[in-house]
Amino acid sequence: MDLVLIRHGQVEAAQGDQFYGGIEVPLSDLGREQARAAARFLRGLRPNGLWCSPLARARFGAECVAQELGLAAPQVLPELCEIDRGRWVGLSKSEVLGAFPGDLEAHEADPHEWRGHGGESLGDLASRINAVWDDFERRPAGLHVVVSHLFPTRCLIGRAVGLEVQQWRELKIPTGSVSYLRRRDAGWERVFAGHEPGEAGFSEVSSRGFPTTES
Repeated sequence: MDLVLIRHGQVEAAQGDQFYGGIEVPLSDLGREQARAAARFLRGLRPNGLWCSPLARARFGAECVAQELGLAAPQVLPELCEIDRGRWVGLSKSEVLGAFPGDLEAHEADPHEWRGHGGESLGDLASRINAVWDDFERRPAGLHVVVSHLFPTRCLIGRAVGLEVQQWRELKIPTGSVSYLRRRDAGWERVFAGHEPGEAGFSEVSSRGFPTTES
């Protein structure tokens, strides 16, 4: 089995330095182009499934993939939604520090369990993403494409290679980037993560094992 994970494109600048998590925010012009570039990057592939978050910024990216590859409409999975940021939504980091002293420190101390902001902990996110993972694990061999968000992407990669939630932040997953996980007899491997595609297609990273129509 192969999993290709795409993070949605950049959002409007007004939300760029805010916690927005699982709410709707619009893509910027650059973000829409990033989504199209990610779709072009997959040109020539024949996925067995295309999945996405219900949020519009991820659906747009998945629809770009469907159009580029001639696939049916993506299947929407609510579990792929971005993490719920509770009372932090709409605030910048400095505003959270001022409005809710101690929140960020408490989150840093126990990211797996802390949900004092009224949203989700990283453990909560992992629980719902694990349900998606278990579904993929039951599927026959093939290629599946998932278009979602920063934290679901980090969680899926972490699940594949055995990272704890505290290690997720080490994964650099820019907007519009593509990550590739591969399962073989020895288990899952992260072939690459956070690749930002340009105009060229998958051939630019084929030397790192990205599937081609010939493989």
